[in-house]
Amino acid sequence: MTDQADASLLGLFIRDREIFERYDRVIPEHLLEHGTKTVLADIQAWYTLRPPRGNIATNIESFWEWIKLKQHPNFTEKKLASVKAILQRSIAVMSKAPANELLQTLVLRDWAGKIADKSDRFSSGETNFDLFSEILDDVDAAKLAAGLHTDHSSEVRTDLSTLLDRVRSLKGGLAWRLQELNDAVGPIRIGDLIALAAYVDTGKSTMLVSEATHMATQMNPGEHLLFFNNEEAGDKVRLRIMRSLLGWTNEQLLQMEHLAMDRMEQELGVPFDERIILIDNSIITPGLVRSKIRAYNPKLIVFDQLHKLVGVKGSNTDDGVESLRLKFQYGRQLAKEVCPVIAVHQANSQTNGVLFIEMHQLAGSGQAIQSEVDALITLGIDLAYPNKRGLYVPKNKMDTPGDNALRKAKFEIYPDFPRARFE
Repeated sequence: MTDQADASLLGLFIRDREIFERYDRVIPEHLLEHGTKTVLADIQAWYTLRPPRGNIATNIESFWEWIKLKQHPNFTEKKLASVKAILQRSIAVMSKAPANELLQTLVLRDWAGKIADKSDRFSSGETNFDLFSEILDDVDAAKLAAGLHTDHSSEVRTDLSTLLDRVRSLKGGLAWRLQELNDAVGPIRIGDLIALAAYVDTGKSTMLVSEATHMATQMNPGEHLLFFNNEEAGDKVRLRIMRSLLGWTNEQLLQMEHLAMDRMEQELGVPFDERIILIDNSIITPGLVRSKIRAYNPKLIVFDQLHKLVGVKGSNTDDGVESLRLKFQYGRQLAKEVCPVIAVHQANSQTNGVLFIEMHQLAGSGQAIQSEVDALITLGIDLAYPNKRGLYVPKNKMDTPGDNALRKAKFEIYPDFPRARFE
């Protein structure tokens, strides 16, 4: 015999075909009793065979005759009696309660089992950081899954005047240091995911530092730049960030070491470590990212590099393109929920010596990255002119200010590596 939740779910689907078609694919069927799954499969088959109208509740006798004669002609009398009892109970409790309440119960039961299993492993001695991070991730995922159909915060109700304010003024975002990027892309805001791609040793990390430090100077007290680094040594990156912020070379830093920290505080409006948080780890996980987001109030998150993120759900697949898609999908989620995200990626080997890199020339991507980002910025080099770089935005969905002809324009820019900037 089914429990109350199972019977209520079947009764809901019998009563309302539209609700069945909306929620059928998200039911965690492994939580249902065997008899419930049998009747659910019968409901699925009946609705599939019938025209897209009409509920089982208005035709229950025909439904039962079809089950006996067509769907399960080989069932014993005992088994048919069991199916009929389930069906009768479901009709008796045919619920008019919101579908989300029943789905929430099933979804939370599903996630509770997963979390309990991992918690038992952790309590039994498997006390590693990754497992604990997985438990926290599962709690967040359970909340999200259970609230899919009740959280009205996902409904966009921004009034027209506010929407047009963005078009009119383009205020409130973080501006780029390079005027070319301000012209082509415009300021970035929460919801924006930007990818910066270049071939090896072209200067993409330097460009990331140059732009991120400029954006850090535009933040308010209490806001932070979270810089996730899984590339070079952390101290090396920290020094480069400081050089870029000041526009000083190492020689200038040595000469004016006594002034440097005060000058950086003047640039940022707060001490350096109260604005720029550099997280350096060869293994960066969503759990680590989440813990830093909770600890700080990020106005901008950057990844050098996002494709090396470890532990994104489903990304441990043999399909490299799918794994990459899931990681940039995770970056998209952060951009929508927290703040704008800039992520570095590699261009493929065919771009060595190419000044303007096209959208299809990203390493191992297929369309995985291109489909997720709002803007793709590429940085190329012509080997005949090693001091020049080609700046190009082959994908651009941003609200570009000014001249629309600049949205996908190609620019020539010049690196100043000693100062960790582009000019």
